[in-house]
Amino acid sequence: MCGTIVEKIAQRADFAMYVRASIRSIAVLLIVTAGLLASDARAAEEDDLYTVADVTVDKTAASAAQAREIALAEAQVQAFDRLVLRLVAKDRQTAVPRQNAQSVARLVRGFEVDRERTSKVRYIATLRIRFDPNGVRAVLRAANVPFAETRAKPILVVPVLMEGGEAKLWDGQNPWRAAWAQQAGSDRLVPFMVPGGDAMDQIEIDASQAAAGRLDNAEVVARRYGAGEVMTVVATPEARPRGEAVAVTVAVTRGEREGGRAQVQAFTGAAGERLEQVLANAATQIAAGIEDSWKRDNLIRFDKEQTLIATIPIGSLDEWVAVRTRLAQVASLKASELVAFSRREAVVRLRYFGDEQQLKLALAQTDLTLEGAAPSWTIALAADARRRAPDRPR
Repeated sequence: MCGTIVEKIAQRADFAMYVRASIRSIAVLLIVTAGLLASDARAAEEDDLYTVADVTVDKTAASAAQAREIALAEAQVQAFDRLVLRLVAKDRQTAVPRQNAQSVARLVRGFEVDRERTSKVRYIATLRIRFDPNGVRAVLRAANVPFAETRAKPILVVPVLMEGGEAKLWDGQNPWRAAWAQQAGSDRLVPFMVPGGDAMDQIEIDASQAAAGRLDNAEVVARRYGAGEVMTVVATPEARPRGEAVAVTVAVTRGEREGGRAQVQAFTGAAGERLEQVLANAATQIAAGIEDSWKRDNLIRFDKEQTLIATIPIGSLDEWVAVRTRLAQVASLKASELVAFSRREAVVRLRYFGDEQQLKLALAQTDLTLEGAAPSWTIALAADARRRAPDRPR
């Protein structure tokens, strides 16, 4: 009897050890899996940031093959120049050494041909060129040129055109809306979006409210479009005698970012320019100014590397994976190391470039919050992101 009890106790002890070992193995597997997901996310983010799309070329030579070779070399240089415009603030772009075709070719990881046409002596194509992030960073650092890699959340632009005292927004003939539609796209660190104008948009966004610089449903609209903020831009053409240059004033309101106050800018066209062209130039200049300001706020200073240890509360496995994936998308993070892990929280050591405020801003673009102060920092999913993460029992 005693022997049997002892055997049962031993069996139970062995079983308990087996369960604990299994739990530890599963935990390690989950951590490794999360790390792999994060690495994949970082690679995808870098590929997107260092990929230049819609590069068009049209070359003629003695043969189609020769024309293609010349076109590809030219396309790579053209793509590199566009990448510099994307990453480097305007006043430092001329400090980047001019690259020839051979030096740029060494920075290219690969390319894709989206469209192409050939004849016996001509090659026409639209290409997508992927650069090696580390190679490009090395070129910029060697030239002592600071650059930014943090992408902002998209800005949803509400373009209102004032004509004859009437606020026009959803009208089919709104050249101001068309001008901002041209600014949309991913070829920049600050993406811009324009509402599509469906029935829901027209209910939630009132032209008169927008003209007054306020939108009662701004947060709802931004969330529906996945935007970080809503910006109203109200363009008012000035009444001028026939033959005089077209002039337009634009009131830009960015809500909390600018304290809700409109910033007014004036634009005057060249002689003979139509209103549509003046509006297009105005949209381009406003967008460029916003993006340049963003770059300055997020310049990566490789001479200023810091370390921060933070606690990450964990409500579910999905939440942990979501945080790890987002951390991997932050360009100013050099490394993210797991220090401790339990059912309720994880402790990570972050090695990053820049200062704490820049890190907070970079994390916010991936829906992560950084709160507290040294040595008690906390990183968590922002409220909206946490609601989107399924609460799966652990």
